[in-house]
Amino acid sequence: MSLLSKCLILAALVVAARAQVTTGRLEGTVSDPQGASVPGAQVKVLNIQTGQTLNATSDDKGEWAVPSVSTGTYMVTVNHPGFKTVATENVKVDAGTPATVNTRLEVGSLAETVEVAGGAEVLQTQTATVQATLVGRQLHELPFTSRNLTELLTTQAGSATPGVPRSTSVYGLPQSALNVTLDGINIQDNSNRSSDGFFNAIFPRADAVEEMTVSGASAGADSNAEGAFQVKMVTRSGTNDWHGALFEQHRNQDFNANFYFNNINSQPRDHIVFNQFGGLVGGPIKKNKLFFFAHMEAFRLPQTYTEPTGLVLTPAAVSGIFTYKDSSNIVHPVNLYQLAASAGFPSTPDPLINKTLTQINSLVTGVPGLKSRIASNSDYNRNNLDFQSKGANNRNFPTTRIDYNITEKHHLEFIYNYQTNIRRPDGVNVGTASPASTARKPAIRAASRSRRWRRCAPHSRRT
Repeated sequence: MSLLSKCLILAALVVAARAQVTTGRLEGTVSDPQGASVPGAQVKVLNIQTGQTLNATSDDKGEWAVPSVSTGTYMVTVNHPGFKTVATENVKVDAGTPATVNTRLEVGSLAETVEVAGGAEVLQTQTATVQATLVGRQLHELPFTSRNLTELLTTQAGSATPGVPRSTSVYGLPQSALNVTLDGINIQDNSNRSSDGFFNAIFPRADAVEEMTVSGASAGADSNAEGAFQVKMVTRSGTNDWHGALFEQHRNQDFNANFYFNNINSQPRDHIVFNQFGGLVGGPIKKNKLFFFAHMEAFRLPQTYTEPTGLVLTPAAVSGIFTYKDSSNIVHPVNLYQLAASAGFPSTPDPLINKTLTQINSLVTGVPGLKSRIASNSDYNRNNLDFQSKGANNRNFPTTRIDYNITEKHHLEFIYNYQTNIRRPDGVNVGTASPASTARKPAIRAASRSRRWRRCAPHSRRT
């Protein structure tokens, strides 16, 4: 074996050791009609979506196991000379969850087949982990606004949401006890994890994830001791069948009522024309061997931000006439330029400042948000200005996955996420959209890459 090959295998092992398990274990027993163990039975495990086939043989106790199989739906076929072949369909394997298929053979010919449609056992006896798995329509068709799957945790037992989904706690645990992984890699924003564990650097998208497993108690060693509450998500993969989808979500201000405070401040409805759209495609590159899956989602939100109340000079103050009220409640106007000239000081304004103030005055004259400060603040020289700034929130969520069944016992997968979040300007984190207080084009970029080599070699189950 070359030095390069050894280095690649070592790197794959290191990555696998640091990442969480995203596969499942499939095991079972084989017995005859009297319940006695049947050693030497041939077990064939077929992935219905990809056609990958794994084989195992029952040991002297009639037990067999395939320790590392991809999440998905399988058909398990068991045969032995002198007995009918038994095929168990719809065996669902979830991430980090052992699935058990116990088979009782009937006396007969191998050519005869007994079909069992019950799938794996519902009662889990191999682990004490308390968990639930969301798959299929639960992920892709449940209505929730953001399409960020982390928000579905609010539907799980033990969750409490006092405000927005990001404020959710589970079983009363602090958010630092939450561990969220996608394909075995932690995707939380670690700079905020102790106080905002629900905020992710990579947002898992509804159409890009195959399943989400939530473990709330007695997590096993496969959870890597990274949190008391584990959330494991697995990216969708391509199959032998072509599949794809397109979607569009639209929201428009024309269908919204105005906010109360906008109305009392004579402000129009906030500008919101929201579009969230995307699509996915997946299928075989080489049947039963090489598959791909690609997903793209875009988020476009041009909007307005209501700014904190500003102060602008009155037209008289711009021309140099300042007004005040004395202790006798008599209002006095004073021409500051004349006062400066009588004292021997320059009596003309700076050209640049004068041009700036004149432009501001021309822009705000007659706008609905301009209000006098005389009654509220006894201020005769300045007006309050309520206004809205234009902004935009643009995000992209691309996902790519490649799966390669190298041999019957070896599988290689590559998953890539690269997400961008561009806000112009950033009115979310700064609290104002004013260009003077924030960068013009702040951008948040996050990427995750998962490369996994897996050996699927079956072995006898040990007790």
